Amino acid sequence: RRERARLTASISSFPLGILLVDRDNNIILRNEYVSSILEITNKNYILTEITNRFPAEMEIAKKCRLCVTNKKSIELKDVLIGNKFARVLLSPIIMNQQGKSDAIGYVFLIEDITQRKLFERSKDTFVAITAHELRTPLTIIRGNAELLLLLLAKEPVMKEAQRMLLAIQE
Repeated sequence: RRERARLTASISSFPLGILLVDRDNNIILRNEYVSSILEITNKNYILTEITNRFPAEMEIAKKCRLCVTNKKSIELKDVLIGNKFARVLLSPIIMNQQGKSDAIGYVFLIEDITQRKLFERSKDTFVAITAHELRTPLTIIRGNAELLLLLLAKEPVMKEAQRMLLAIQE
């Protein structure tokens, strides 16, 4: 009982949504971050309420079964759930008995990465705008240098100026 209280306290303080699910898809243990990330108001939700929050084409329930059947972790990146982005990790809970390993359930982790995605998008936009703003003056300078070269081509006295304008173009 004391060990379970420690485990529950640890899971509750972890900044990710955590579910421990048995082989029959019963939720054994959960923390409040799952409800917060998925915006579930029902305190006694079941697994299907969680899997229904995901886009149908993701087949999240099928991936949960595969995690247990294949005894392999599955990671889903950049999952759009409503207006939030999430990262999901499904990892089997393996129990070894008498030299035989058996998946007795899985851990379902969900992380809200919305802020990180917004930051990445802002960074990409900033870099694109900055690169464009830096290229524009260089294009203008090259165009003016080309125009001056055409004008100076007729003037034999301006060889030094022509050399400098050619250097600008290169």
